This record gives sequence, structure tokens and C-alpha cells, in this order.
Amino acid sequence: MYRILLLTFTSFYFLIGCNTESQKDQYYQLVVLYENHAWGFQQQGIYLTNNGELFSFINNETMTDNKGILEGKSYSEIYLNSLLTTSSQLLEAIDKTVLQRLATKIEKVENTNISESTYTCADAGKLSFIIFEYNPTSGVYSPIILEQRGDIASANLSEDAKTIVDWLDSKLKEYQIVILDGCESPFKS
Repeated sequence: MYRILLLTFTSFYFLIGCNTESQKDQYYQLVVLYENHAWGFQQQGIYLTNNGELFSFINNETMTDNKGILEGKSYSEIYLNSLLTTSSQLLEAIDKTVLQRLATKIEKVENTNISESTYTCADAGKLSFIIFEYNPTSGVYSPIILEQRGDIASANLSEDAKTIVDWLDSKLKEYQIVILDGCESPFKS
């Protein structure tokens, strides 16, 4: 009886788009963060929550002490809230089947098979496509960069990472958020 109940709960959990124990408590799933300090302070992008809500945010000139999100560091939800939610706007609720497919891809991405960094533009800033690994014990998020564009470009070359980046890229274009004209990804196939 216990296994059937557990299996039913687990199946329900998969249906709502979360597929690991840590994702249950994880609010932030995906973030696209654009930062540029060359022509004044600019910080904006989109983020996807665990319940499928896609938001945009803009922090131009309001977060001058903010260092953004750096790979190799861990961040509390309080920090991410201050970075992402102070000026956020709901764009759409993502369909549960799409959310489930994304959650499956997110789970498969590892921080391996990373390209060499290349210099691609000047004064274009940095556009980072990020997933988070959440540690429910410590309550911190560790970013994994899927792709970075702008002055320096690099990418996680796994197919799952590319699929997630393509989906996020389509949302940036759909809502006309952070389009780097003339500074496209050198990793597009």
C-alpha cells in the first residue's frame, strides 16, 4: 500500500513538472540574465519558476551593488528574489507538458562538455542562460551556465542544454527582451 501511495504521489509530482525531491522546494528553475556595464548599468531578462510562471525583470540602475549570477558560487533565495523579483512582470503560464519536458532536460544537464570561451563582440555585455541546482538542506541555488553570449561566448554543448537554450531564446524573441543584434551565438547549428 505504501509503495502504491508513493508511486501515485511521484506520478502526480511528475505531472506538475517537478521530477526530483530538491525541485519540490526549488522556486527558480531557469534564468536568462543580461548584464552590461559599458553604457550605464543594465540588468534584465526572464526567469521560469517551478510552477511554470515565466516572468521578465529589469533592474537598470537599481542594483548597482549587485554582482549578478556567477558560476561557481551559491546563492540564497533571498538574494535571487532581490535580483529577479523587485521589478518582475508575469509574461505567461507555461503549459504543464512543456514544463515537464523542460524539467526532464534540466535534470540531464551536467556541468561538463563546455566549449572554449571566445571573444565575439565588444561592449555588448553578457547574456547568460542559466539553470539551477538547488540544495534543499542548505537552501542555496548553484548556477550552471548553459550558454553565454556577448563580449565572451561559451556554451554547454550537450543536446539537452541546447534544447533548453533554444526554448529560452524563443521566449526572448517572442517578448522582444534582450536581443543582441549582431552578436548572435557562435554555437547555433
